[in-house]
Amino acid sequence: MIFIDKSTNKVLGDQVVKDYLDNCCLDTATGRYSNVCYDKRDGYGNRFSSTNKGIYKKRMIDAIYRNQHGYCCYCLRKLNKKASNGGIEKISLEHIIPRGYDNTNNARLADYQAAPNLNIGDVILREDFERNTNQDTPPYPHNVAYNNLVASCLGNFPDEKNGRSPMCCNGIRKEKYAFPAYYLTDIQQYIDYGVNGEIMVKTSIRYYDDVKACVSSAKLFIRPLKDIRRLWYELRHVNYRDIYNCKDEIARHKLLSSTLTNMNLEDKKKFVQKFKSEDFWNTFMLYRKFYSK
Repeated sequence: MIFIDKSTNKVLGDQVVKDYLDNCCLDTATGRYSNVCYDKRDGYGNRFSSTNKGIYKKRMIDAIYRNQHGYCCYCLRKLNKKASNGGIEKISLEHIIPRGYDNTNNARLADYQAAPNLNIGDVILREDFERNTNQDTPPYPHNVAYNNLVASCLGNFPDEKNGRSPMCCNGIRKEKYAFPAYYLTDIQQYIDYGVNGEIMVKTSIRYYDDVKACVSSAKLFIRPLKDIRRLWYELRHVNYRDIYNCKDEIARHKLLSSTLTNMNLEDKKKFVQKFKSEDFWNTFMLYRKFYSK
C-alpha cells in the first residue's frame, strides 16, 4: 500500500461530479439537486455509471487512474483501463464510505470522516446532501464524490476459485469497514512486508487498529498475494529487464530454477511450477511495484 495524494487531479475529479450533478440531477424549476445515484442498484433514473453510456464514470476512472498512477489502492496491482469485461486487470471504482451508507451508519461514518480527505467539508452522505437547504458544493455526495472514490482491482487470480471469484481488494471488501490507510502520508512507515511475502502492520502507530482493519477487510494477506510478494523479493537482485524478457515458459523455468536458491526444495518446486505458466507469470508482472522492495 502506498500514499495516494488526493490533491492530484482533484480539480478534474470534482468537475466530473459537478458536471454530473448539473446535467443529470438538477431540477431547473427548483434549483435543487435530487436523485443523486451511482448505478442501477440505487433505483433512480439518472445514474452516474450509466447516464450517456457511463460517460461520467469513464471520466472519473480516468482522473483516478492518473491520480494513482494506475495502481490498485490496496494490493498495488497494475490496472488496465482497456481490459475487457472479466479481465483480471479491470478497474473497479471503490467507495471508501460505502455507497449504501445512510444515517443508520452514524457510528462508522464518524470513523471514516476522521480520515484525511473525508471530513464533512469534502464529503457528505447523499441523503443529507439532498435534504440540506444549502446544496452548495463542496461537500459532494458520498456515492459520487472524487474524494470518496479510489481505483481497485477485482481481486481475482488465475486458477484460484475458477479465476473469477474475488479473493481480495474491492471485490471481497464489499461494505466492511476499511479505513483509507492509503490516505496517510506516512502509510509506508506503518506496513512491513516480510521476506516470505507476509504483510504486517506495525503495532506502535497512531492508526494501528484502522490500518489493520483496512488490511483485513481487503484481505491483503491471502496466499496468492503472499506468493507474488515473496517471488519479487527473491528476484530483487535480478536485473528487471531479464525478468521482463521472460516471454516463454522455458525462459521462466530457467530464471526461476537458477534464482530461487534460498527456498527449500519443496517450495522452490512449487514456485517454479506455478510461475513458469503464462497466466500466473502475467499476473505476477502486474505487481512490479514490489520489485527491489
